Amino acid sequence: MRLRIGLSLRWWISSVLAAPVFWGLAGGLDAVFQASSLPEAIATFLMSVVYAPLFALIIVAMFAPLYALVFVGWPWLAGWLPFLERSRSGLGIASIILALPAALTVANSRAQFGPDFRWSEFAEWFTMAITSGSMAILGPRLFWRALAPGAFAKATG
Repeated sequence: MRLRIGLSLRWWISSVLAAPVFWGLAGGLDAVFQASSLPEAIATFLMSVVYAPLFALIIVAMFAPLYALVFVGWPWLAGWLPFLERSRSGLGIASIILALPAALTVANSRAQFGPDFRWSEFAEWFTMAITSGSMAILGPRLFWRALAPGAFAKATG
């Protein structure tokens, strides 16, 4: 059990460190699709990759304590729902579900509230946040799973 909790803590720390990087990449790709010319696309991609992680630090600091509870509790959750650990698709589904609260919070904060709610802004920020959040959760999990194969499989029987 100690190994599983240690892996969960490493997974949480690496996800916290990876989230701003993935946020910058997702923001850069979003900027590329909105650009009207190739030089503008390159410039906005580079600016987003450099400056978007600074915005992501706020989101990561806000959600990291809440996600710590889920990550540390993962060994028990994997025991109750063994299909999550059996395949990469199970981990992918879990990462999308875990990224939903942060993505909804970010998208709603950017789209405003009440009669001024902008659905296009919501969709844009939600897509960017769910992509970066799920990749920040899934990427490190697959990395640690590759380094310690079968560690959580012992919990799932």
